[in-house]
Amino acid sequence: MRNLVLHVAFAAMVSIAFGQQATKLYVSTQKGQNEVQSPSGKKPLKSGIFLMEDDVLVLAEGSYVALLPKPGGIPKELKKAGTYPVKDILQGVKAGASVLNKYTEFMLSSNGDERKNRLSATGAVHRGLENIKVFLPESPNNELLNNTLVVQWETKTPVQGAFVVKVTDILETELLTQAVNGSKIAINLSDPKMSTKYPIMVKVYSKQDARTASAGHIVSVISNKDRSAKLNAEVTELGLNEETAINKFVLASFYEEKGLFMDAIAAYEEAIRLEPEVDSYKDAYTDFLVRSGFKASKP
Repeated sequence: MRNLVLHVAFAAMVSIAFGQQATKLYVSTQKGQNEVQSPSGKKPLKSGIFLMEDDVLVLAEGSYVALLPKPGGIPKELKKAGTYPVKDILQGVKAGASVLNKYTEFMLSSNGDERKNRLSATGAVHRGLENIKVFLPESPNNELLNNTLVVQWETKTPVQGAFVVKVTDILETELLTQAVNGSKIAINLSDPKMSTKYPIMVKVYSKQDARTASAGHIVSVISNKDRSAKLNAEVTELGLNEETAINKFVLASFYEEKGLFMDAIAAYEEAIRLEPEVDSYKDAYTDFLVRSGFKASKP
């Protein structure tokens, strides 16, 4: 339920922030035995509450708190134990760009149906009958803006031993073949041997039995230079320059809204890598995979 709290509360922030401006900071997610002190007393800090200027946050050891400022403000993380007056936090918050406001409602929507319907209309996800299902989209959503391609898969029936990820060009010239013990690999597409070979074909198969394989998935970079430049300009304008989990989460939602599902996957993976003990990001990632049709349902 943590992810539900995260999204519902995000949406509540949008509604209130655009209506009345009394509330300045919103707790998007938190971990640990933290507290908030207000003129009316002390209480446990919870995700989904709004903080006023005269409130004070008290963080315990090993805690994590992600805060969203007033509309357009750059998200902020707190991880060090100590006392944090909200008015001091607000003074250090950087103003956000208008483009961040523009996508807030989509990024923080509590209603996944709108997203799911939009994705279904694109026919973006391959729904083959192969035993190995790779979480890569079909055209027209099979283009990457960035250079990190995360290839992840699941099997309908158990597969013994390791897997092999094979990448070729469209002429089936081998570019990469790598054994993987798990069910995920990140591929750097800026490698010179692949950067000039687009589009590429990605396939996953069992190392023990090559007949147990996924469908081939075509991946390309955005070929339209004007579109690529515009998207990169929007990402820059967001102002999410720090390598934080909350920034990666916002970027993941931005990429999803743009139909860049592979970039969204990479951003979710980064958010989880940066804060592996914060379950909200894992839950939001699973919701995305289900919503977009990569996974059939939540475990």
